[in-house]
Formats: sequence, C-alpha cells, structure tokens
Amino acid sequence: MCKYMPHVDDLVVCETAKNCGICALARYRKNCGTRLSADFAAGFVQAYIDLAEGRGPLPPNLPPSRYWQAYYRSCAGEPKIEQWYAGYNAGHEDGLHGGVSKFRRIQVNPTGNFY
Repeated sequence: MCKYMPHVDDLVVCETAKNCGICALARYRKNCGTRLSADFAAGFVQAYIDLAEGRGPLPPNLPPSRYWQAYYRSCAGEPKIEQWYAGYNAGHEDGLHGGVSKFRRIQVNPTGNFY
C-alpha cells in the first residue's frame, strides 16, 4: 500500500493545475484573437493554480510580490497589475468550467460503509 505524502500531492496538484492553465490559456488566446500580455497570462495561470488548491472564489487582495516593486506602483506599472487581475478573472471563470476546481476533492463512499 502506498503512503499518502501531502507535500508530494501538493506539488502534483500545483504542477498539474499550472499545465492545465497553460493549455487553457492557449485555447483562450485562439478564441480571443488578440495578443495577450505576459501579465495577463501569469494571472490566468495563477487562477488555475488557486482553484486547484481550493482557494476562495475572489482574486487575492494583493498581486504576486513581483508586482510590489516601485515600478509597478507607478503610473507606468499600474496597467500591468490591471492586466494581471484581468487575466486572473478570466482564468478563474475559465477554470470553473473545467475540472481544475475538483483536484482537491476526495471521492467518498455514498453508502457510508467505510473499511
């Protein structure tokens, strides 16, 4: 019998969600027909990871720490943060329609008979 290792499971869930997000982003780009920024793409994929890890339905209050630098707090950097959030929202919506939000669910026996 295999032993459950939470840290390995966390890594597998995160990497699988990341790969699913990248594939979904490619489909999204194709359907969108416009060029998407790297910041949009990063937000989109992060939403997939957050859904897989069971995080809440709302985007995080703060963007990732790389956006905390002075440049991103300036007028020049603000649109990049807005793109990240736009990508996150689009990825979250897209991910909800896929199966990524079920990655952490464990199937239970509906009859209640456990061994």
